Amino acid sequence: MLRPAISIKPAFIALLLGAFLTPAAPEIAHADAKLADTAISAFAKYCTQPRQKLYRIMLRMERHAKEAGYASLPFDVEFYDTTLERATIPITPGTNRRCVVTFDGSYAQQAKNAVLAFVERAKFGFETDIPKTHSDARVSGTELFIARRLQSGPKAVLHVGTSRGANGVQTFINVERLPR
Repeated sequence: MLRPAISIKPAFIALLLGAFLTPAAPEIAHADAKLADTAISAFAKYCTQPRQKLYRIMLRMERHAKEAGYASLPFDVEFYDTTLERATIPITPGTNRRCVVTFDGSYAQQAKNAVLAFVERAKFGFETDIPKTHSDARVSGTELFIARRLQSGPKAVLHVGTSRGANGVQTFINVERLPR
């Protein structure tokens, strides 16, 4: 004897899927916020410290991520300081040091606020004009683009914003140092 086919309406399927997927959404948002907090705090804590080599900053970033509960580095880091070692990535013309932290999600406003708070708290130089080498570096998605004259003499350019990444929107926080 043949059994009658069961007919499931698309609205019922959507209801079932919604019941299973909705509880995870706040956890995902919380995980993304945790990632943003971890990446932003790592930038503020390590990217602005002088006299670091690539291996040292990567060790510090990885330790910072592990202390936040990550098994591995959950964000990308680009770093060079040509006054201490050869760069392993392309050098931005007119700079001798660069540190960039990039992570998934749109957190440019949060990153901007954290960078500005760091600049004030750490007395990170004083505001100055954007150097000609960086006058065209501002991109769509820029939230913060400032230059600071450091106590030691050179300038630093801080750039925060969003761009397109492999997984969609990503936030970047960048500091580049220009020689005297």
